[in-house]
Amino acid sequence: MAFDPQELGLKIIEFDPTHPQPGFFSTATEMAAALAAGLMAKPVAFPAHLAPTLDTPSVPPDPSEPLPKADVVIVTWTLAEAQTLATLLTPGVSFDNWYQYKSKLDQYIPLVIGKRAPFNSHSSARFFHSLGMYYPIKLAGKKVICIKSGLHLDHDTYNPGQPAPARLPMLDLWKQMIAETGAQFIVTTGTGGAIGANVLLGDVVVAKETVFDCTRQFVQKPFAKASYPTTALPPSFAPPPAAMLEINAALVAESGDQQHTGGLPAILYDGSVVAEPKIVTTDTFAFDNTTNSAGLQGLGQACDMGDASLGLIIGELGHGAPEWAAIRNASDPQIDGTLTPQQQGNVAFHTYTKFGGVTSAASVLATWSLICSRFPVHASAAVAMTIAAPAPANPGFVLEASRRRAMRSTPSHLLLQIAAGRDFSANDVTPGDVPADVAQALKQRMDEVSVDPQASAIDWRRIGFVDETSARCELYLAHVSCDNPEVFRGSYLFSSASLVAKEEFVSS
Repeated sequence: MAFDPQELGLKIIEFDPTHPQPGFFSTATEMAAALAAGLMAKPVAFPAHLAPTLDTPSVPPDPSEPLPKADVVIVTWTLAEAQTLATLLTPGVSFDNWYQYKSKLDQYIPLVIGKRAPFNSHSSARFFHSLGMYYPIKLAGKKVICIKSGLHLDHDTYNPGQPAPARLPMLDLWKQMIAETGAQFIVTTGTGGAIGANVLLGDVVVAKETVFDCTRQFVQKPFAKASYPTTALPPSFAPPPAAMLEINAALVAESGDQQHTGGLPAILYDGSVVAEPKIVTTDTFAFDNTTNSAGLQGLGQACDMGDASLGLIIGELGHGAPEWAAIRNASDPQIDGTLTPQQQGNVAFHTYTKFGGVTSAASVLATWSLICSRFPVHASAAVAMTIAAPAPANPGFVLEASRRRAMRSTPSHLLLQIAAGRDFSANDVTPGDVPADVAQALKQRMDEVSVDPQASAIDWRRIGFVDETSARCELYLAHVSCDNPEVFRGSYLFSSASLVAKEEFVSS
């Protein structure tokens, strides 16, 4: 079967980290339970005067009603992105409890012609004939609406063998949301594919410009190669502090692939280490690889399928249009271009299921930081020192619970929770520094899954932390990578010779 990027896109849009669909997993069955256990291990330490608060209406809105008036609108697309947005910005209200948005729905039903678009799918009542789900909050003294769009540039229109329509319903939805809310500022945020070897897993791109690169459905459209500058950043803009970004740093650091020292994501914005960062909007689900087969290198730092569509509408509205920003996090780092297209697609989706939700935390926090700098709020020193954050989980209990669950947590999810405890450390070690019983336990597992250690790349890390009894604990983490005769990725966490947690992925 030929590789279909639209099929990959559909899976990514619909993947829900808190309710993982069994059909979206093959060998990585442990991943579903781990992801469902929670997206974040470390709480976010928001200054009290800048912490998001709910703006729940006294009467739940009817789905057919227009969006409420707001100063700011934050828009995202995939379920993984929306779950993270809810986790961080609608505290106490899960995404499942956001409000339905179906204003002027009848006008959109004939426009969304993609037969497999979530909008036309009966598989989920939440998204069938829905323009989105939203929740109002207050942030930096302003009314803010967080919304997951029910329309998407790709699946709203994609119909194999048929020409693209003259109008895109996503463009109509942009105009409608702008008119209904009267927003001064609109921010698109979410996951994206990294472009180039220097944009790593979890990095965030705050675009100075968005660029269309249409090569498939809309290659004949006037906007096919158009670019749109975003609103200039406020002079006071700064990336979120490291203490906030650390909420998902442990998981990113333990990915075993293209990681930063310490795991903190880089925030790329105008005036940072990257001059004039750009987000590239494609008309098919594209990702960068080492052979540049998608032709994305040199166009920007991240690719998506939505941001430039807002730039197009802002340009059409002209004077009086709201200010806007586009922010993406790299949930999919550059892929090995020597793999087959199908294998590359499988690796991209596997990476997204593992990291789409947690890496989104950094782009949500960058969005928070941008809104706070755009609408500055000052507080007394006493108020500013107040932190809205619950206590982290006890790492020792997490480890023991994992043992009792018979390895239902993945290594990276378990380490994310352990990292919330005391004196967590993670260091690279050579094979010669690995205890013999641990090395033998890994070899035994490799034999069980028919993977040749001699033909594999194996990276080891030593993990240390203090448990609830104040005892120093030591674990060993092995990342195994083998591309012949099939793509294999495995992560294994050992306590002495005991396998505490594992995750495996195979793509033939």
